[in-house]
Amino acid sequence: EEDEEDDEEKVPEAKEAKQVRAVHAHVVWEIARAEDDIMQVHRDHIDQKMAGIKEEIKAIQALDDKDSVDDYVNKVRDILSRQRNEIDSIMVKLGSLQHMLKDEDDLARTFTPQANKPRGR
Repeated sequence: EEDEEDDEEKVPEAKEAKQVRAVHAHVVWEIARAEDDIMQVHRDHIDQKMAGIKEEIKAIQALDDKDSVDDYVNKVRDILSRQRNEIDSIMVKLGSLQHMLKDEDDLARTFTPQANKPRGR
C-alpha cells in the first residue's frame, strides 16, 4: 500500500515538473527573441546616435557661422530630446530582458537541484 501512495504522489510531481520545463523552454525561447530584438535596437540606436552627433556638430558650426542662438538652442534641445527618448526605450527593453533572465533562472532552480546549492562554496 505504501508503494501505491508513493506512486500517486509522484504522478502530480511529474506533471508539475513537465509543466515547469515547458514554461522554462518557452521563457528561454522568449529570451532568445528579446536578445535579438535588443541587439538590433541597440545597433539602430548607435546609428541614430552617430547621425545625432553629426547634427550637433552642424548646429555648433552654424552657431559659429553667426546662426541665431535661438536656432541653436532649438536644434540641440530637439536632438537631445530624441536621444533621451531612444535611451529610455532601450532601458525599458533592457529591464524587460533582465526580468526574463531572472524568471528563467528561478524556473531553472526549481528543477535543477545543483542550481539550488550556493555558488562558489
